[in-house]
Amino acid sequence: MELRERLGMMPDEYQKMELFKRKVLDFAVKQINDKTDISITYEQHKEGRKIVGFTFSILHKIGSKDIPLENQSELFAGMTDLEAGTIRVRAEAYIASLIAKGQNVTKAHRLNILKKAVEERWGFEDVAKDNGAKNPENKNAKVVLNEWEKISNGTRFKDKDGTIWVKDSGMLRTEGTNRWIADSQIAKLFPMLTVMVEEGI
Repeated sequence: MELRERLGMMPDEYQKMELFKRKVLDFAVKQINDKTDISITYEQHKEGRKIVGFTFSILHKIGSKDIPLENQSELFAGMTDLEAGTIRVRAEAYIASLIAKGQNVTKAHRLNILKKAVEERWGFEDVAKDNGAKNPENKNAKVVLNEWEKISNGTRFKDKDGTIWVKDSGMLRTEGTNRWIADSQIAKLFPMLTVMVEEGI
């Protein structure tokens, strides 16, 4: 079966594939990328000059911009930075565990997880147990590092600036430039990261 038939095109429609790509395929991809929580790209496959197929890749756009900052501020209103950071770390670790199990975490699901984490004050039992530390930052660092250990290597994160980070061999590095973060800095950076989801089709 020829590509035109597999795409459901009539014999007299879009005689040139360039026209089909511009009027149908590129238009649909732009609409999806602009108006949904997924990003689509495609690669065309050729035999000589003839296009014989397409491969589509889908990336779920999950990051700090998925939950508007004003909603995050409302969620954590009245909390100290230590409290908000502790809850956020526990929630992001839970989201990372869901993703590692192959579950799809949508924007709405992420927001519900954050709401539940705030309501139930996730992570505070660990801070309360650790009353040996005199400094609240040390307590929070222990909670953060405990959650960090539970996250699978290969998990990708995004910070507020859009930088992509990857957990690699238990450490944290940037994707592409391979800038590594010292273990002592993970507790400070991890609460500012958001887990990313990526699926290729």
